[in-house]
This record gives sequence, C-alpha cells and structure tokens, in this order.
Amino acid sequence: MYMNRYGMLGVVVSVVALLVAGTVIPNAYAQEQDSTVARYTGGFFLYKNYEDFFHQLEAKVPEVAKEAGFTDEEVNMIKAEIAKMIKGKEEIINNYRYFIFGISKGSFYLFGCFLPQEPPLNLGQQIQCGVLYMSMGTPDPANDLHVHIHSPYHSTLLDIPSPGLPDPFLWISDPITLDQVGTWNIVADFTRDGAIILTLDVTFQVIPESIIGVAGIVAGPLAVLAYKLRKKSNQ
Repeated sequence: MYMNRYGMLGVVVSVVALLVAGTVIPNAYAQEQDSTVARYTGGFFLYKNYEDFFHQLEAKVPEVAKEAGFTDEEVNMIKAEIAKMIKGKEEIINNYRYFIFGISKGSFYLFGCFLPQEPPLNLGQQIQCGVLYMSMGTPDPANDLHVHIHSPYHSTLLDIPSPGLPDPFLWISDPITLDQVGTWNIVADFTRDGAIILTLDVTFQVIPESIIGVAGIVAGPLAVLAYKLRKKSNQ
C-alpha cells in the first residue's frame, strides 16, 4: 500500500519535471518569430491601449506606405483618413495588444490583424482582422474584395463582389478563434492589385515563467521526499 503511494508521488514529480522542461521550447520559439512576422507583413508593433495604438499607427503606417511607393502627399491623405475611420473602434483595439499589417499600392490597401500578444499565439485564443481601403483618386479603383482564411482550413470572412466596394472603406471581422495548432494564412485578395497574406503560428499554450519558477521550487522537494520515503519503506 505504501509503495503505491510513493510510486504515485514519483509520477507526480516526473510530470512536473516534464512540464518545466516542455516550456523551454515554446519560449525559445517565440523569440525566433520576430523576423518571420516581419517577412510576411509590412509592419507590426506592440501597444498598451487605444491611444498608444493610434500613436504607433501614425508612426508605422507612413514608413511602410512610403516603402510601398506612396508619395508624401498621399501619405498625409492616408494618415488623415485613418484618424477619422478608427474613431469609435476603441473597444476592439483595447481588447488586444499587438498589431500586424501589410500595405499594397494601386489604390491604398491595408490589411491587418489584432492579436492578444506577440506571436506565436496559443491554441484557443482569438484575433480580429480588418481592411482599410482608399482609392486615392485613381481612375481604376478596385471593384471587389475577398478576405478568407486560407489555411489550416478555408473559411470566407468577407466577400464584396464587383462593383460594391465603398470608397473609403473600413471593415473589422468578428473574433476569429484559433482552434488548430499550426501555421495560419489569412488573405485579403484585392483582385486587381494582388493579395496581402498574414501568417501566424499557433502553438499549444505556453506556461508563464512565473508558473515555471513555482514548478521548479515544488519539484525539487518532492523529488527528495519521494526518495526518502522509498528508502524508508525498504528498511
């Protein structure tokens, strides 16, 4: 009877040890994702709240827009329109802390996603994605827009056929639950001017470092106790 109890204690110690070891890989993996996110999007930034998001967006979008080929005059138009269109979206923006986005030139297209944290994300978390479109006075504006999850499965989020795309236009999706581990590709297809693809990695939930510290403190004494109890039972 005593051996069964001590054996069970040993199993508990082993499980705790595995949990501690298993959290090292996801944490290291998270640190490697900065360059991956940057390759797949025009820009990304952390923010604290709506006000911080607005200031970060004002700084980041012009940088990326200029790289995409927009002039200074066009960038000023874009900044003014963004300031108007994101008003009233405080509640959505305050629900998240990280924003990734891509910009495409023809007209002005911005496709971005609000994330709860810096990638990788955890299984079961939610994100929201959105599109901002402006024709910028071009004679041949886009006339349709399709937003969909391309992988790990296909799901249509928005489908505006020709010629129904308003100008300017802002759309933010309902919350999207990340219900599968792996690489997610979310696409905004503007037809005439190509597509913006945002890529996110989703993994199993990472145990916070504070929990790891507690687990390490507990695991050591449990291992010693298990050893002493086994030794005593054999005497």
